[in-house]
Amino acid sequence: IFGNRVSDMNDDELDELKSDDEKFFNHVYGGMFGNSRTEGYKYRGRGFNQLTFKGNYEFYGNCIGRDLVGDPEVVNNVEIAAEVAVAFFTKCKSADQLPDFTNEDDAINYFVNLNGGGSADSETRGNAFDQLNNFEIVA
Repeated sequence: IFGNRVSDMNDDELDELKSDDEKFFNHVYGGMFGNSRTEGYKYRGRGFNQLTFKGNYEFYGNCIGRDLVGDPEVVNNVEIAAEVAVAFFTKCKSADQLPDFTNEDDAINYFVNLNGGGSADSETRGNAFDQLNNFEIVA
């Protein structure tokens, strides 16, 4: 998606674009996923999971009960970044909507299936599972 936005630029144009963060993000993210052409910079990646795009700021803001669209910088606040990351990881499900896990592997499998994509034997899912095994799961 993003490569097509810069593939027709020459080196001088790319250097100029890279020298200005606002122009860069507006060029790469502008006009996509709820952003106007001039909102790419405003809704660039923030927080632990690099929340990007106005539509995602709105969706996850609604999940956590905060106006992230009106104040996108707040996603850099550690507490809010954590809330957004959990909402992203759980796909906005509340604790009572999640299964009662009987062991750590059940929990890991559930969240890998929810977020990792692919089938049980796919490389993507396997990589996600391996990474989740590195985290300590606490109740």
